[in-house]
Amino acid sequence: MKYGDLLAVMQACREKKVKVTYVEKLYFCAQIAKGMAHVSSKRFVHMDLAARNCLLGHRNLVKVADFGLAQKIKPGHDHWRMNIPLKLPQRWQSTEAMTKQVFSEHSDVWAYASRDVQFHPHGGQSDFVWLPARTHHGGASYVW
Repeated sequence: MKYGDLLAVMQACREKKVKVTYVEKLYFCAQIAKGMAHVSSKRFVHMDLAARNCLLGHRNLVKVADFGLAQKIKPGHDHWRMNIPLKLPQRWQSTEAMTKQVFSEHSDVWAYASRDVQFHPHGGQSDFVWLPARTHHGGASYVW
């Protein structure tokens, strides 16, 4: 896409003191929500929704990208269970994903909400706050 990933764009805007308005941020969020609704309608869980995996194009068009960890939910099921250890970004994971290795539309919604906090920080904090890495039950994990 024209401008690259949303994380890099937002960081560059902050560094160059380019104001991204609240309305623009809401527009980004609405597009990501619509994209994730489409992913869910196809019975996939993304498992790695974050600003770095959303691409920004012409006219502020946002596309959800990087489906490298995405999994298909089997017919008759409402979730996908991780049976092998994978390196996953814990910062965006829901409680059931971290503790039970269960991923669903609900865990993607949790990741969406976590990503949304990046755009609407509380108390004037910077757009992106980093957490230290932690160990994931069932395998190594890392936090971006």
